[in-house]
Amino acid sequence: MRKIWTYLMITILIFTTFGALDIAYGAADELGSVAEPAKLVVGRGFKTPVFKAGGEVLLVVPVENIGGTAAENVSISLSLEDVKDAPFRMERTESKKKISSIDARKRENVIFFLDIPKTVEPKIYGMTVQVEAASGYSASEKIYIKIENDFKVPALRLAKLEVDGEKLLAGTAKKVSLTIENTGDLLAKDVEVRLGGFGSSGLTLVSPIDVANLKEIEGKRQEMASFKISAEEDLESGTIPLDLILTYKDEDNKSYTKESKIYFQVESKNSQSPDLTFENIAYPQSGVNPNEDFTISFKVKNNDEGEIKGIKVGVDAGTDILPKSASIKNISLLPMGKEEEVSFTLFAKEGIESKNYPIKIYIEYEQKSGKDKTTESISQYVGIFVNEESNTKLTPKIIIDNYTYGGEYTTAGVDFPLTLSFLNTNTHRRVRNIRVSISSEGEIFSPVGGSSSFFIDEIPPQERLQKTITLKPKADAAYKTHNVFADIEYEDDKGNKYSTKEFVGIPVIQQIGLMVGEIEWPQEIYVGNNTAISIDFYNVGRSLIRNLIVRTEGDFEAKGNSSYIGNLEAGKDNYYDVTIVPQKPGMLAGKIIFEYDDEIGNHHAAEKEFNLTVNEPELPPMPPEGEMDVAPLASGNSFKKYGIPIGGVLLAGIMGIVYYKKKRRKLEALSEDE
Repeated sequence: MRKIWTYLMITILIFTTFGALDIAYGAADELGSVAEPAKLVVGRGFKTPVFKAGGEVLLVVPVENIGGTAAENVSISLSLEDVKDAPFRMERTESKKKISSIDARKRENVIFFLDIPKTVEPKIYGMTVQVEAASGYSASEKIYIKIENDFKVPALRLAKLEVDGEKLLAGTAKKVSLTIENTGDLLAKDVEVRLGGFGSSGLTLVSPIDVANLKEIEGKRQEMASFKISAEEDLESGTIPLDLILTYKDEDNKSYTKESKIYFQVESKNSQSPDLTFENIAYPQSGVNPNEDFTISFKVKNNDEGEIKGIKVGVDAGTDILPKSASIKNISLLPMGKEEEVSFTLFAKEGIESKNYPIKIYIEYEQKSGKDKTTESISQYVGIFVNEESNTKLTPKIIIDNYTYGGEYTTAGVDFPLTLSFLNTNTHRRVRNIRVSISSEGEIFSPVGGSSSFFIDEIPPQERLQKTITLKPKADAAYKTHNVFADIEYEDDKGNKYSTKEFVGIPVIQQIGLMVGEIEWPQEIYVGNNTAISIDFYNVGRSLIRNLIVRTEGDFEAKGNSSYIGNLEAGKDNYYDVTIVPQKPGMLAGKIIFEYDDEIGNHHAAEKEFNLTVNEPELPPMPPEGEMDVAPLASGNSFKKYGIPIGGVLLAGIMGIVYYKKKRRKLEALSEDE
């Protein structure tokens, strides 16, 4: 019993000793860990985020403690080298965060709330992340964020100028209304509309205040400013320009100024001009893009008491906006009370400044006659806003600028390669992820050996790329030019999606199809005989055969060998016959030639050869001596008039001569005997 207790006590002592050693080693490990200080690392694994302007976003910054001791009272802050260049509103943004503790070898994601305004410039911004801990440890790291902005900054322009009675009259004051439009997406505030350039113009403001305050204009909205302008009494009829100055701010108090000219039509007090007026003037109110056609149209009305002759109507837009149609149009006579509508097509050159451009529309007319004849004119201006930026910088456009289809035309039922050249007209932005789908009106064309759609990765600015697709027109496609459409879907470099539709015209003709039959002629043909030859022919194609001529050539005489058939419609047939006269026996060669044109004027020729076996003339049997009767004539070869065979006539003549000589010799012998 005592031994058992002894062993038990020894066992307890051993376990107690080893436990104490474990505790001691554990304490030693903890003491070693405390000895390794906290170490903070910012942005490990951080990827540059992409944020959209115009709202609050979350910026997540990873902070990692790679040391062996917890970091206490950690402070994380964002700082910018240039606060003015901040991509977010500082007063609404949390730029500093605190964390009570980050354990050893642990990671915390620190979240900052950033308020990015709509007016921020799209680009990549850099900022510094600073971290500090209670232990005195500090570190910093630079990170980057990318901001994209689809909002267009406020842009003000004059949309419409209205004058009571359409003109300013010398010696009177009239109300002038200016409609100001914000073509941008964002708010324009603190808007001031100012008129200037009065000087010696002969125009003055009735009110000494030359500024109208509009407070604000929302994006894509219009507001009106009014002034009262007086014209001096001695002013002559004509056009007087003034300055329009627009100043405003955006939502972030950035200031803008736009200056342009506006034009007022003034009529003199003693004007005796005929009463011609512009009526229903129509022009683009929302602006145009470079290289985009637009139309200005209006009516010229004669309000005078008589007819007006020799009227010329024109437009003058300067050097930046050019006419596509004739810039002057004539009206020889305009009766009293009548009106005539005219229109002009113009376009703005690419690369010009984005602003409002004045376009002068004018009427010239004749007064009096003879030596006293003079030419007078009246004019008016309209303002066309050219948004160069939206076209060349913001909105990329794809067009088909060239195409080929292997020749001057294609043939129904025959494959052809269609090569299309796609041009990115934008001077600044690439287009990508381009999908093109080919179709045609009435499904005239179908793809061969592939799909009717294809994909293009990207086209850089002002670059072009060619694609070729094989198409086949329907076998029964009508002879005309058929349209092939290209539906184009694409994206810009910001991922904005666009679509457009281009078309090209491809002429299709039908294959010409003349089939000729077998030549027919008599079984027996003799030298000198008239021999009839004939042949049938057919239009087995789907197009018209034009100007068909058939003729015969060969080693024989031919009577009326050329025949003009004219046009042979599809599915129709006709025949040709000719009379030939062989001049020698044996094997004679000949051919029938067909010459004709197709629907597009191409000339074609076809030949049908033949060989004839021509016999010697047949001689009739000799008649018995003393008989003058001629043996019955063989049927077949005969004279036209009497039906007597030529060979029989010749033979009869020979027999007659022989008979005559024999008769004469017999008579001579009888006379000698006597």
